[in-house]
Amino acid sequence: MNVNVAVDLTTPGQLPSKLVDTEGVTNTSLTDDKVTTPNSSASDTLDLPTVLKLYQELQDRVQQLEETLALSDGQYQILESIAQGKPLAIVLEELALLIESKSKQEVYCSFLFVEDGKRLRHAAAPSLPEEYNAKIDGIEIGPMVGSCGTAAYHKASVIVEDIATDPLWAKFHIALDYGLKACWSTPILSADGTVLATFAMYHPFCYKPTNHDRELLAKATYLARIAIERHLVEITLRQQAKELEQALKNLQQTQMQLVQKEKMSALGNLVAGVAHEINNPVGFLSGNLPPAQDYVRALFKLLDLYQQEYPHPSETIEHEIEAVDLNYLREDLPKLLGSMQVGVKRIHNISTSLRTFSRADKDYKVPFNIQEGLDSTLLILKHRLKANDDHPAIDVVTQYRDLPIINCFPGQLNQVFMNILANAIDALEEANQGRSFTDIAANPNRITIQTLQLDDKWVKIQIADNGTGMTEEIKQRIFDYLFTTKAVGKGTGLGLALVHQIVVEKHGGEIEVNSVLGQGTEFAIVLPLIT
Repeated sequence: MNVNVAVDLTTPGQLPSKLVDTEGVTNTSLTDDKVTTPNSSASDTLDLPTVLKLYQELQDRVQQLEETLALSDGQYQILESIAQGKPLAIVLEELALLIESKSKQEVYCSFLFVEDGKRLRHAAAPSLPEEYNAKIDGIEIGPMVGSCGTAAYHKASVIVEDIATDPLWAKFHIALDYGLKACWSTPILSADGTVLATFAMYHPFCYKPTNHDRELLAKATYLARIAIERHLVEITLRQQAKELEQALKNLQQTQMQLVQKEKMSALGNLVAGVAHEINNPVGFLSGNLPPAQDYVRALFKLLDLYQQEYPHPSETIEHEIEAVDLNYLREDLPKLLGSMQVGVKRIHNISTSLRTFSRADKDYKVPFNIQEGLDSTLLILKHRLKANDDHPAIDVVTQYRDLPIINCFPGQLNQVFMNILANAIDALEEANQGRSFTDIAANPNRITIQTLQLDDKWVKIQIADNGTGMTEEIKQRIFDYLFTTKAVGKGTGLGLALVHQIVVEKHGGEIEVNSVLGQGTEFAIVLPLIT
């Protein structure tokens, strides 16, 4: 006979007086400690102890299902915390509290990280005393180092039911001082078998783990492994991202250096070539003017002697003397030769400035006069400073203090001065747009260059213009790679980025920009005297 019954389990431990089938019809009753059904035979009768046993088994099964569901719900919450990217310490703390809440006995959970494969470091133990956590933080991994150190050493679970008598805890009776009597620990292994951490369950009494306890131990280890491996992957990805970012930065700097180096190399070669070509005729003139002056003086002396010996020349000679205006010629010719010598000296100085600007850097720093570098740069840019039909000449005010010679890369510093001064001229030309020649003359364009020694270790160079200035947003990005405010084809975004690199990275100095929109911009460079 097949009997389908529905049992009311709403009151645990109490046996219902009637059993109802699934259609709601009462088919079974309890009489004289026996269960009978209509038309049942003696063999179909169930005694009361059997029913009670079945009923208890059903209750236990329901309780197990409820516990499993609760644990699954907690497991889902832990996985959700991992997926949300919560800090590892918080995830492990949540996991420890979850295991403690699902245990049928009082238990305190602990996670310890493995450090360099030699020591265990505190990770999470929310219910253990902080003093105890601090004292076991950093314990060595070994074959007789409590439950956790031994589990990490052997890569296997270690169950200690009585800390007081177990030899693994012979040197660590500190646990007893905090009322800890039993400790089970299991290693948390990576996919390749590396020990990542350990998980331990402490009890305030001697205790042997049940199947339920072992299930909790396994769940905690599984979830912790997911959390820790995700954390390690994130660390690896962040490190790789950092390395890629640094590689990109290095590539950008290399590109910037190559572009600027080619640019300055071409300019330097041109300037050096011009200086060399100038040097030849200048050297010829400089070498021949002094003897020419001597020859002229000798001729004048001979002429004076001739006039003394022959005071009455012929009419033809007198007529020629008047024609050439001999007295004026005698007075002006020495002046003419003197001005030629001044001009030759000026050309020689220009040639020297050109060679100063175009000098190639060595692999090491050399002594350099900063003011000579500034002057040579101004000379290269002089054609942009002159007046034209649109605006008057740009005033350049130099306020040089006595500066000592500094050790640096002169060619690179000349690039710095060139880029900053060229940008200052660009800013002034931009400010001139829409203004008449008269308006500009009333408030002339000006570039001011100041140098001073701050102390016995640092010098400062300030280059300022009264151009358009810049906004705070632009000022924050002014040294960024490839950032430019100029129109397409007029700016590469490399100049000031290179300036920052040369000053800060190559020379160990500092550079800052101060600007007020509509009033102008100042670049302040601080360089060490000796590096």
